[in-house]
Amino acid sequence: MKLIDCAVCGEKTLGLRAGPGRTILHRNTMVPVPGDFALPECSNCGSRPIPWKLAKQLAPHLDEAWAVLMRARVSADIEALGQVRPLYEWERLLNLSAGYLSKLKGEKTPSAPLVALLRLLANQTDRAQELEALWAGGPTVTHSEARIILSAVQAPVRKPAPVLSVSFRDSVRVAA
Repeated sequence: MKLIDCAVCGEKTLGLRAGPGRTILHRNTMVPVPGDFALPECSNCGSRPIPWKLAKQLAPHLDEAWAVLMRARVSADIEALGQVRPLYEWERLLNLSAGYLSKLKGEKTPSAPLVALLRLLANQTDRAQELEALWAGGPTVTHSEARIILSAVQAPVRKPAPVLSVSFRDSVRVAA
């Protein structure tokens, strides 16, 4: 194997390496790298300077691994949430389409923020009461929310600006 100088540590220990058990940060999560995919890796400091061309080849593998991991995480959390209350109530609280959580248990890949939210709720299901209070708009309006609401209500009504229109005779007139 041809080794070159590592840009991080300066040692001549950077070469292509493949094998199982390697992970790499993709989006927001560590995902496994396919065992047969060779990546440049420094045996001294562990850095992985990945060139653009190789990154483009690796991206579809990482995307699929990320999607599988997100589906597995969300599926377990949806099961836990379903033990506490019906899924349609969670969908209403989270402003999700009817049946969306059931679709997520299948082959649909969720977004990272939704996975995070469902994990937090699955770990503390009593936080649903906070969501209910938030959407009810009851006495839990914060000071900054009240200021925004009042400024919107008390804002003066503005008269729309005049609109210019052009006729076919190339004359310009102001419409009232």
